[in-house]
Amino acid sequence: MPHPIPQLDLTGTVVLQGLLGEHRLKESSEMSHDTHTDADRTAVQLTSRIVAGDQAALAAFYHRYFEVMYRFAHKASGFDESRCMDVVQDTMLRILKSMRRPIDTEIALHAWLRTVVYSVAFDHLKSDRRRTIREHRYSGPSSPAETTAITNLEDGDSIADQDAGRMDWLREELANMVEEQSRLVEMRFRFNWTLQRIGQSLGLSHGAVDGRLQRILQKLRDRAADAADEEGRP
Repeated sequence: MPHPIPQLDLTGTVVLQGLLGEHRLKESSEMSHDTHTDADRTAVQLTSRIVAGDQAALAAFYHRYFEVMYRFAHKASGFDESRCMDVVQDTMLRILKSMRRPIDTEIALHAWLRTVVYSVAFDHLKSDRRRTIREHRYSGPSSPAETTAITNLEDGDSIADQDAGRMDWLREELANMVEEQSRLVEMRFRFNWTLQRIGQSLGLSHGAVDGRLQRILQKLRDRAADAADEEGRP
């Protein structure tokens, strides 16, 4: 059943496309659409107008692709309807700020939307996790089981037994990773996602996710060994 589409709220957002947007619109009008379907032509027309700063096109885009974005939001996060709609709203803000050139096929647009929605949903999950930690930090756990859960949230299941110094080192290493690598580690060890779910969110196979995680972990082990050697030297 289609979801009711809430009003698009872009209050406070400043659109600054200007002459650059006009140039991109002109550039896109020179593209050949000979092999494009009607859906492709609609995609390129809407995205061309969006990069040119056309607010009506942004509204049309929102209504046309709302269900697509909603499905991606739910698949990425598992949120309820209200939270998924929040993700869609934030996705539209992200689109407004990050779309730099027209997208010329419906397939390419869906792939791009999936990447943007998943990124926004992941940010929401991280925000929820930080809020949970803050709340428990101030209120205190009510049971031993809750204490364990908080520990896992703060440190990650696989590294909860590390001392503070090693945790600081690990946090610094994660901060220095490229975004894709740190995202993989967080999905797997902080959010406890399965390899299959990670693969679905990133468009990768189960084996590809496992291989990348293994390489990341081996690199961390090597760097940890090097750091230990450095500390042991006089």
